[in-house]
Amino acid sequence: MMYKDTELLEKLSKVNWETARRGYGNNHCGLIGLLNNWWIGLSDDHFTLSEIKTKSKKSCDSVLGIDKTAVGILEVEGWSPDEKPKKDGKLNWQRDLFKFDEFFKEDKRNLGSNLEFAILLVYPTTNNLEDLVPPLETIKSKVMEYHCQKSIIIISLTYENEKEILKKDENNIRNWAKTDQFKSSLKEIESVLVKNGEEKNRLSIKLSDSSD
Repeated sequence: MMYKDTELLEKLSKVNWETARRGYGNNHCGLIGLLNNWWIGLSDDHFTLSEIKTKSKKSCDSVLGIDKTAVGILEVEGWSPDEKPKKDGKLNWQRDLFKFDEFFKEDKRNLGSNLEFAILLVYPTTNNLEDLVPPLETIKSKVMEYHCQKSIIIISLTYENEKEILKKDENNIRNWAKTDQFKSSLKEIESVLVKNGEEKNRLSIKLSDSSD
């Protein structure tokens, strides 16, 4: 493996999470770009690629590569406690796990055999952030059931609603937003790496208060 399991997870501390904290709203594309920028910044021989597809036309948000070889895949997924399963009975993040498995088995140009890890980042899309429990442990448990021999990193973002603080500043443009997603900011990043059905490492990052 290009990176040891623990080393790869620890490198997530190098992500510019402050950019995510100040990127307000439903920023799906912004989070993809943030992790792409992180990966490219780790080394001069790193690259990213979008829109690569398996034989069954499954695609991922980004492929992470070194030199000329794809070594990882990235999926960024919004979630809500009110989310309803799709027709296949799975939630979006569950479908991502099956997608990972398909990529790992893809034999076209040895893609599957070259891939070493997958990253799934989940962020809340609900307005009700009070007492919201991130799905990290639920996703981890499901990943452990698969006993995948490749590393899967789950990243869960926790946000704090700041609408009461914003009310004190009527000139703040974020008050114009109709949804609380624009009135909340990233507070904590929790990550866990699972391989061979076991949790190998865990990383927690807390961001400073926006008023600091």
